Amino acid sequence: AKNNKNCVADSNDSSVIQSNLTEVDCNRNAPAGLPNFLLNTDLLAGGQVEGDCDLPQDKGLLCPYTTPKDQMLGFFQPRLLTSYNSLSDSLIINKGRIFSDGTNKGAISCETSDQRGKARSIYSELCDLGAIELIVNRNDVEIAGQDILYGQIAKFSIANSLLDGELVDPEACKIIFKSDTDANGLPWQSGCLNIEQTETKSKGKLTIDSKGNIVYVPNGNWHGADKFNIRVITTITRLNDPSNYYIDIPTTIVQDPPNNFQSKTVNVGSMDFGWILIVFG
Repeated sequence: AKNNKNCVADSNDSSVIQSNLTEVDCNRNAPAGLPNFLLNTDLLAGGQVEGDCDLPQDKGLLCPYTTPKDQMLGFFQPRLLTSYNSLSDSLIINKGRIFSDGTNKGAISCETSDQRGKARSIYSELCDLGAIELIVNRNDVEIAGQDILYGQIAKFSIANSLLDGELVDPEACKIIFKSDTDANGLPWQSGCLNIEQTETKSKGKLTIDSKGNIVYVPNGNWHGADKFNIRVITTITRLNDPSNYYIDIPTTIVQDPPNNFQSKTVNVGSMDFGWILIVFG
């Protein structure tokens, strides 16, 4: 660091750095069969070391360092940039621990799980470089929704159901669907938001921000439920499965009238005790 370089070698240095994402300074003695992936773009999104990843999706291979609420150790999560046309464009995703040059000369296999305990790919050439393996498991999608009363609006988050991805920004939606507006003729929202009614007709309007925060406004004071799927596209699902860009998040909004019920039970505590004795005497 004091030399403004990542790696400084002396004449006796025989270190070998191979199958890594690095800069020219640290491209040390890598064999032809296990080359390094040389960094040629910004490493951290927004150029900041810590913080949220609510940043432009065309630069920055890693999100800033963050520690999830349910974990002790933090990490830099890999990103899939909107400039990528396929997963192979990434310098991190699916770069593996062996076969980095497309051959079988690998010396080290993938770890069985990443830092979070999530299973890595069983194919060593397809695991991701670094501490975090990006996972798309649609069985991990959580049910969303909220119970509200007349006159209220629902506010909740679907961030935990984005399966390691970021909601694609509205500009990306224009490119994906080759249209400046969504199917309803409205401006695109984050994630190319699409609402699919399941068991009921639509009873409200929904908006979403770039972090997955939802605001649902009911169409008046109706009593019952509005059931639908929130469908969104992330930076991962955009490239993961061409047959299905969307993540479907089952959602239920329940609206009830205010509970104005008051107990009609007779209070006998104040009745005259002598009168009770007369009645039963």
